[in-house]
Amino acid sequence: MVARLLLGRRSDGSYGLDITRPGFSVTASNPDTQPERFAFSSNWTRIDELLQIGTAVAQTSGQESWVDIDVTSYGYFPFITYRLGGIFTDTQYHDEAWHKYPNSTYSSLLSVNGYTATGSSFVRFARQNNGVNWTPAINFTLYYMIWGIKARDF
Repeated sequence: MVARLLLGRRSDGSYGLDITRPGFSVTASNPDTQPERFAFSSNWTRIDELLQIGTAVAQTSGQESWVDIDVTSYGYFPFITYRLGGIFTDTQYHDEAWHKYPNSTYSSLLSVNGYTATGSSFVRFARQNNGVNWTPAINFTLYYMIWGIKARDF
């Protein structure tokens, strides 16, 4: 097994945190000249590219509300960070789509899934009324950022 984590002094005398991908030694690799070998390096000036920032209002039908974000042009399902607005009031927001329900248990407000159809791929953020004191088809606004980090292939 190779050493994959270095926290402290590097061979060049600088200090930092480096984590290599499986199969690559952190002491035999350089994050500046061999970045493909690393999962993370505090030496990097940027983690990844921000591809898109957007806002989308949910579509509704019956007891379901959803937002579809087309990701076909990226060639993979990208990492997406998001926040919800307008669930209960126009000014109430939820980070990471987590909310404490009235019954004091925690559950996600949304299901998030990637789909591929003929010639297109999209990520669907959906909410169904599952009897948790919500009226059917609640409108919500999704504020999102799409990063140039591959979450998985189509």
